[in-house]
Amino acid sequence: MQARIRRYWSNLGLARKGLVVTGLPIILFVTAGLVTTLVLSQLRQAENGVNMAYQTQLKLQQVQNLLLDASTGVRGFLLTNRGDLLELYKTSKERLPSELDSLEKRLSRYPDQLEPFIDARTQIEQELTALATLLELAPSLREAAPGSIDSFIITSQVVMQALEQQLNSLAAQQQSLLKELEAKRQIILTRYYVAIGLSISIALLSLLIGMRLFASGITRRVLKLSLGAERLSKGMDINLEEKSHDEIGHLGSTLQQAGKLLREREHELRLASDAVRQKFEELTVRHHQIVLLNQLGVGLQHAATIDTTYAVIESRLTSLCPHTAGMFYLYDDMLNAFVLKHSWGVGASKQDIIYAQQCRAFNMGRHYVYYGEPLNYCGHLNDLAQKMSFCLVLAAQDKQLGVLVIAGDEPLSEDQRQIMGTMADRIALALQNLQLRDSLLQQAIRDPLTGLYNRRYLDETLNRELERAKRSEQPLSIIVADIDYFKPINDRYGHDAGDEVLKALGELLSGHFRMQDIACRYGGEEFVIVMPETQLSDALHRAESLRQQVKTLKVELAQGVLELLTVSMGVAAYPAHGDLPQVLIKHADIAMYRAKSEGRDRVESAAAPAA
Repeated sequence: MQARIRRYWSNLGLARKGLVVTGLPIILFVTAGLVTTLVLSQLRQAENGVNMAYQTQLKLQQVQNLLLDASTGVRGFLLTNRGDLLELYKTSKERLPSELDSLEKRLSRYPDQLEPFIDARTQIEQELTALATLLELAPSLREAAPGSIDSFIITSQVVMQALEQQLNSLAAQQQSLLKELEAKRQIILTRYYVAIGLSISIALLSLLIGMRLFASGITRRVLKLSLGAERLSKGMDINLEEKSHDEIGHLGSTLQQAGKLLREREHELRLASDAVRQKFEELTVRHHQIVLLNQLGVGLQHAATIDTTYAVIESRLTSLCPHTAGMFYLYDDMLNAFVLKHSWGVGASKQDIIYAQQCRAFNMGRHYVYYGEPLNYCGHLNDLAQKMSFCLVLAAQDKQLGVLVIAGDEPLSEDQRQIMGTMADRIALALQNLQLRDSLLQQAIRDPLTGLYNRRYLDETLNRELERAKRSEQPLSIIVADIDYFKPINDRYGHDAGDEVLKALGELLSGHFRMQDIACRYGGEEFVIVMPETQLSDALHRAESLRQQVKTLKVELAQGVLELLTVSMGVAAYPAHGDLPQVLIKHADIAMYRAKSEGRDRVESAAAPAA
C-alpha cells in the first residue's frame, strides 16, 4: 500500500501535488464553513426558542395582567360603581381572547405546557363568564341581598388567585425553558468555537506543514538541479536521476540526458579534436617533409660540386630521419660496382664497395626492413647492428647512378619512406645534372685530344693562382714545352700520327706532375704547366725529368713505333720574372725558343729581367 501511494505520488505533477497538499486544509476550511452554517442554524433555532420563551412569558404576564384588570375592574365597579373601572373590564375582556389564542399558538410546540394552559384558559373563560354574569346580576343582587356581592367578589378573588398560580406555574415553566434554551445556546456556541478553532488550527497547521514540506522538497530538488546544472556547466559528471515523474523530475531527467548527450558530444568533440590535432601534426610533419624536399631541391640546384651535393643530402636526410646513419654510393664504370663516396651518423657501414647483386633494392627500386629476419637484410649490411635499413636506388633515365642507404634503430613511417623516395628521385636527377654539367665543363676546359686543360682554362687558372701566390707570398713557376720536329712527323706519318703523339704526351704530363699542378695544351704542339708554390730551381728539375721521360716515350703508330721524340722547354717563375700572367708566359716562351735555337731537347730558364 505504501509503495502504491509513493508510486502514485511520484507520478503526480507539481500542480496536483500542490492541490493535494492544500486539499486537506481546504476540506477543513469547507468543513468549518459547513459547521459554522449548521451552528448558525442551530443558534438561530436556539435564539428563536429563547425569543419565543421571552414572548410567551410576556404573553403570560400580559394575559395575567389583563385577567387581573378584568377582575379588578369588576370588583371595583361592584364596590364603587365607577364606570371607568367597568371600561377597564371591557377592554381586558375584549383583548383576552386574542391574547389567549396567541399564547396557545406559542405553547403548541410545548405539549407539556399546552395542556395546563388549556385548563387555565377554560377556567379563565369560565371566570370571565362568571364576571359577566356577576355584572348582569349585580343590580338585582344589591337590592335583594347586598351581602351576596361580597361573597361573589371573594369567590372571584379565590378563583383569580388559583388562575394566577396556574399562570405563574406556566411562567415558571417558561422561565425554566428559557434557562434551558440559554444553556443549550451557550453549549452550541462553546462547541462551535471549539470546532471552528480546532478546524482552523488543524487546517492552518496542515497547510503550513504541507506547504513547508512541499516547498522544502521543491527547494531541495531545485537546489540539486541548480548544483547539477553548475557541475554540468563546468564539464563535470552529474547524477540527477529521480523517481518522481513530476515537472522537476522531468527537468532533472532532461538535464541528466543533456549531461549524457553533452558528455557524448564532448567525447565526440575530443575525438574530433584529437583527429584534427593528429591530422595537423601529420600535416605539420608533411609540411616539414615538403619543406625539406624543397630545400633539398634548392640545395641540389645550387650545389656547384659533388662535395656540396653530399653536404646538402646529409643535412636534409638528417633533418628528415634523425638518429640514423647514411651511406651514399656512386656507380663506378671501371669497377662495375658502387663505391662509397660519403657517409654520416653513428654506425654507418664501412663497406667501401657494393655490387648490385648484394642489394635487394635493385629488384624493386627500394628495400625496407625493420626488425626482420637476417636473410631479409641486404648482403652489404652484414656489418651493421641497426634494426632498420632502407636502400634506395638512384636512377635517372634508366641509368643506375648510385645507392642511398639509411640505417637506424627506429622504424621509418610510410610518409618518411615516400618522401625519401621522392628525394632519391631528385638526388638522382641532381647527380645526372652534375655529371652532365661536369661533362660540359670538362668539354669547355679540357682539350678533347689530350685530355689536358685548354688555353681558356689556363687563362682563368693562371690569373687566380698568381693572385693567390701574391697573397700568400709563395712562389709560382711556369713551364712552356714544345714538341721538337712535330711538323715533319705530321708530314711523314700523317695527322693521325701527330694526334697519337699529342695523346701520348698528354698522358705523360697528366701523370708526371703533382695534383695541384696544372697541365694545359696551349696550342698546336705547345704545352704549359703551372706549378703553384714551386721555386724556379724545382721547376727546372721537374722540367728536366720530364724531358728525359719524353725521350723514353714510345708511340705506337699505324706505320710502326715512333721512338725518337723530344721536347724543348722554357721555365719562368714568380716573382723573379714578373707578376702578370702574360709576362710570365712570355718569358717562359722566350726561354723555350732559346732552347730550340740552341739545339732542341733542352730546358732553359728565363733570363732575369733588366733592372
